[in-house]
Amino acid sequence: MPRSPLSVLAPLLVLAALAGPTTALAADGDLPYRPSPTPDRVIMTPTSAPERSQTFGWRTDGATAEGRVEAQRLDGDQPVGPLLTAVATTADARDVGHEGGADYAVRHHRAKLVGLDPGTRYRYRVGSDAGWSPWRSFQTTTSDGGGPWRWLYVGDAQNGLDREWPVNMGRALAAVPDAQLILHAGDQVNRPTYDKDWGDWFAGLGEAAATRNHLAVAGNHEYSYDLDSVDLSATNFRAHFPFEPNGPSGANGATVVDYRGVRFITLDTGLTGLFGLSGQARWLDEQLTSNRQRWTVVSFHFPVYTSADRFPSSNPAVISTFGPVLEEHDVDLVLNGHDHTYARGFRTRNGPVYATSVLGPKHYDMQPEGDNTWTRNGATRVVAAQATSTFQAICVLGDQLVYESIIAAKGEETTTAREVGEPLDAVTIDKRGGGKQVREGGRCATGDPAPGDPAPTPSAPTPTGPGSGTPGPGAGGMPAPAGPAVPATGSGTSSGTSPSRPLRWRSSRVVTRDGSLRVRLRVGGPGRLTVRAVDRSRPSRLAARTVRRRLGRAVTRTVTLRPSAAARKALRRSGRLRVRVTATFRPTSGRATTVRRTVTLRRR
Repeated sequence: MPRSPLSVLAPLLVLAALAGPTTALAADGDLPYRPSPTPDRVIMTPTSAPERSQTFGWRTDGATAEGRVEAQRLDGDQPVGPLLTAVATTADARDVGHEGGADYAVRHHRAKLVGLDPGTRYRYRVGSDAGWSPWRSFQTTTSDGGGPWRWLYVGDAQNGLDREWPVNMGRALAAVPDAQLILHAGDQVNRPTYDKDWGDWFAGLGEAAATRNHLAVAGNHEYSYDLDSVDLSATNFRAHFPFEPNGPSGANGATVVDYRGVRFITLDTGLTGLFGLSGQARWLDEQLTSNRQRWTVVSFHFPVYTSADRFPSSNPAVISTFGPVLEEHDVDLVLNGHDHTYARGFRTRNGPVYATSVLGPKHYDMQPEGDNTWTRNGATRVVAAQATSTFQAICVLGDQLVYESIIAAKGEETTTAREVGEPLDAVTIDKRGGGKQVREGGRCATGDPAPGDPAPTPSAPTPTGPGSGTPGPGAGGMPAPAGPAVPATGSGTSSGTSPSRPLRWRSSRVVTRDGSLRVRLRVGGPGRLTVRAVDRSRPSRLAARTVRRRLGRAVTRTVTLRPSAAARKALRRSGRLRVRVTATFRPTSGRATTVRRTVTLRRR
């Protein structure tokens, strides 16, 4: 039985009452995020009137007790007109620690520029006479939406903030370089009282933090990491994200913003927010009732329909309070995190689209396909993937909205055969003609999803239907507005062998002891060899861990394909599994060569 919010919070309350401040042990040289009078962690957040105003947040050392933002209109790259200023609201100085404790004092500042011109580009800087940020630029929106535009939705960053997070976020920004807004679905960090986590998160975003608008919801890790790091008021979360203060009382980060034809609503299910779900549901109903925007997007951390095989395996309080309101108002997108899996589905056909994703490297197993939180609550899980980190590109195209999920990274237990940079899932919501239709497929991401490390070219056609769709430009540099998914096919690939750069399938042998497959291949020179296997009956499901080898010369090599978790279950159930094995050799120069075989795995 799932734990009640009180049972989760009680031990944290006891710890907070008993534990005094810890002593910092880090030497000064080990504190890379020590603040100074010069602003850092500069971030932009949208206001309730983004066509005429903009909010900025930043951090300084504790001695810098004031700040302001300065802005000037741009004509091309040249500043023109008067200098606009807004005095910042500066928080009291407080001590924070690199890894908990109290290593240094900080102050957080927020300032809101008003009276701006719609659809206008400005340069800006934040700070004080003690230190200024560099000049950067932003652009206000227009009241009519201003044509097609794109934004990003990402799930939990949380872990690997100094390693995987900057890589995966970089791939998202490269794929959608003109994203004007980024929605973060909670658990931005792992330990909320560790200043290192927050510093790594901002460092991973780079200039995107200060040049795009951000909406972030509070996850459970914005409040606590077990008993090791507790922040019951989400102080650090609130300090780093100066969201518009128009949400319900007691819900950290809950806000409503109308941005270019979309009403964005964020809610708090992180920890203390769980005690105010009913109040948030009433407020949500009010915001949806008064909505005059074409599109509605609601985001909170705990999913309505859980996809992960973990405890608790369901969020009944979220389902019973938020669920009816979301369905009644036919919200377009409901975007969640927390599960560390990918899933997308619906409860009502052509109704709200529910999605859960993760961008960080932490993953959980999926719930079984035929018996899960979705099916037990009358919902349909259309696409799901385990051990697969993704980012989601969303295109707003007038009467159509395209949602596309792109693979940023994969874990060893991934259940998809698609590679990094390839689309995992896509859906189009069409409101032309006054109705609403949700159909599979669509394209939105158009950039390079793997800067410096181009995504592998698919060696076989990608299945159409649920989970298909490929990045590609449409008219005017924007993505195609809609239409069926296009199979992802690579140029320069062929079946069989190539005379100049041969790839030959020598033999294969099934190891019945564990169901693995040993494949013996001959390559004709230096290059990269990739071997993968998919379930023959379900081509989107990976049947073995993909093997990749860099080879420096012509050689005969044996690779071992070990069954994936899904394949092991199938082998235990029936003792055999037909798989499609694809081997691709990409030489250091020349065209790729691919060979394929169908093999039956067996296990005694």
